[in-house]
Amino acid sequence: MSASHAASRHGGRPLAVRSACLRALPGFAIFVLATYALVQLGAGAHGTLVRNSLSISAGQPPTIAAPFHLLPAAAAFVSAHRLTAQMTSQQQAVAVAQVLVASHGAWTPIQADFARTLERITVHGEGYCADYSKVFAGLMHALAIPVREWGFGIGGFGAGHAFNEFYDLQTASWVFIDAINSFQVRDRISGRMLAVADLRQALRRPDYHERLQVLPIDPHHFAFDTTQRALDYYREQLNYFYVLDRPSIVGDDYYKLVAPLPRAIQVMGALAFGVQPGVVITRNGGDQIALQQLREIRSIFIALAGLVLVSGLNLIGAALGVRRALQAAGRSA
Repeated sequence: MSASHAASRHGGRPLAVRSACLRALPGFAIFVLATYALVQLGAGAHGTLVRNSLSISAGQPPTIAAPFHLLPAAAAFVSAHRLTAQMTSQQQAVAVAQVLVASHGAWTPIQADFARTLERITVHGEGYCADYSKVFAGLMHALAIPVREWGFGIGGFGAGHAFNEFYDLQTASWVFIDAINSFQVRDRISGRMLAVADLRQALRRPDYHERLQVLPIDPHHFAFDTTQRALDYYREQLNYFYVLDRPSIVGDDYYKLVAPLPRAIQVMGALAFGVQPGVVITRNGGDQIALQQLREIRSIFIALAGLVLVSGLNLIGAALGVRRALQAAGRSA
């Protein structure tokens, strides 16, 4: 073999490896950028909007026949606070809300599994509305009281506020309760405690301030300057109410497992594995512009997810090409 031929042969090895690496670079860049955009879209203020866009449907709230999910921490709480069967559903619900809000301080999101969220609410005074809504629902399940988890977005179906309603077994009716803001609402004329549907209907009336009576649960933790402001807060978002189609505590084991991961990754995984509750926009709810925004967000998210998948597969192929080039260079050395 001539010297020039040998040099050409050996010089081609690193060239082949470099060429394979260069071919992999565009795919790698696309994968990184698409993944970054996907995570950013699912994080922060956009996270709730993305989650809702991927799990939204139209229909009615879940029925009272939903199965109860009993968590050990919830059962221990019920026992420790002597929430007995001799109490009415209303008394039990108010007692739970009073204990939860008693130590409330800063609105610090917890976003953890049920047991840790309950501890940080009752011991450390942390938590924001979604934490309270989830824990309240879990404790109602421990008391065998049907419960729903509601929310509304501020100016759309994204981030906003979370609250509950429970089924009063004595009156056979649903009853609204806002645990973190510490109040319920009663109709002054009938004297009846209102469900969420009743509250929404009443808030559309021009005389809602005179018709509705706000009942603070713990006056020291009632979150508004006036009872009128509490009603106005809900009235301003009437078009953006939604309800979860199943309890958020259903995914409790999943959230324990993925606790070290960023919140956006947790939520995307919950959607992928089917443990994230769906979002139901009920009848008479839903601004059409906001619904269109949800559809657009969903389309963008799905497109980015598809790009991540395709670029990831291409990246794997390019990596295999680099590996083959390195192996070929090693054999010919």
